[in-house]
Amino acid sequence: MFKPLNTYVILKKIEEKTKKKDKPTILIPDTFQSDTRPTEKFKTFKLVAVGNCCRILSGDDIGKKVLVIQNSVDKIKTEEQEDLFLLSETYVVGIIE
Repeated sequence: MFKPLNTYVILKKIEEKTKKKDKPTILIPDTFQSDTRPTEKFKTFKLVAVGNCCRILSGDDIGKKVLVIQNSVDKIKTEEQEDLFLLSETYVVGIIE
């Protein structure tokens, strides 16, 4: 298991409910990577682990939803787990209870 150090936290993506839209569909190849920034500044994630030097978040907050600044999140992939996201505690805006 990957354990964050210092003030880093590990997040897990929350599956978003897809809304039906009446917009046309555009097919994009799987290999396409956009250079544009995310359209929304904030995103909600599930808190998975906290670093040993975190001052605001603690082990009691694990499992809670947190609102973070989206462009500060880095995706990491470990051998034994699905995609996780790494973020400095500084970029957590709040806890959603």
